[in-house]
Amino acid sequence: RSEQWKTNEERKMNKMLKELHQERMARIQPTFRDVQIDEKISITICEKSGMEIGSSLWPASFAISKYFSERNRGNDSGFFKDKTVLELGAGVGLAGVCAAVLGAKVTLTDRKSVLPILRKTVAKNANNTVNHPEVLELDWGKGIQTKSGSCHSSTFDFIIGADILYVPEQALHFLLDELLRYSSEKTEIIIAFQLRYGKELTFLNAARAAGFSLKRIQGPDVSAIMNNLCSDGSSAASPARKGSRPIKEPACCIYNLQRPKSQKIPSDR
Repeated sequence: RSEQWKTNEERKMNKMLKELHQERMARIQPTFRDVQIDEKISITICEKSGMEIGSSLWPASFAISKYFSERNRGNDSGFFKDKTVLELGAGVGLAGVCAAVLGAKVTLTDRKSVLPILRKTVAKNANNTVNHPEVLELDWGKGIQTKSGSCHSSTFDFIIGADILYVPEQALHFLLDELLRYSSEKTEIIIAFQLRYGKELTFLNAARAAGFSLKRIQGPDVSAIMNNLCSDGSSAASPARKGSRPIKEPACCIYNLQRPKSQKIPSDR
């Protein structure tokens, strides 16, 4: 009986702490700030500091947006114009909104709790986007939930993601499922990340094992580290070993992934 009482009391305490946390998060007011991508593109983002991982701007989001801008000004001018773009784990939405500013038809996705922030970012940049980005819920492994409640079934010209690999390993497999679900052989998949704790390498190795081809766009070449990846996801050559903190801010890597031909979406795990 004493053990049962203890368990019940722990449940009550956990419930109370969760409710207090939710109340605190609700009181935190969102803030807005301008992010200058280049001399012409400035994007206003909404952040809610302390809420969760996706509620503030991460370095790779700025890096991939900068890459889009530079690519658009180079030999690939207008590469986003009227193309469909899916952003996974959009967070505050900087990369996806940048794509929309460059003429893309963008679908921004993330967990339900992050969507209010995304919608505020989209609203703040409405005057700068030709095509108003759509904001939809996506819990990896379950498919995009449309406003009608059905599962989105279209493929996209581009799939982008920035700093979305800092998640549990099981979620990385669900991420691969979504890449397969929403891509065709013509889809360009662009992933940006900072090399921190080995999960990024775990994902790239899993993608390669699933048949994806990888191409470095910019940043450090991690292929040598990937080849020496330990079973726990860490590497002796990695600048930040699993369970430790980086000595300095790691550089951003941007990689292009090409899906394997005739690859089906894995069954529910």
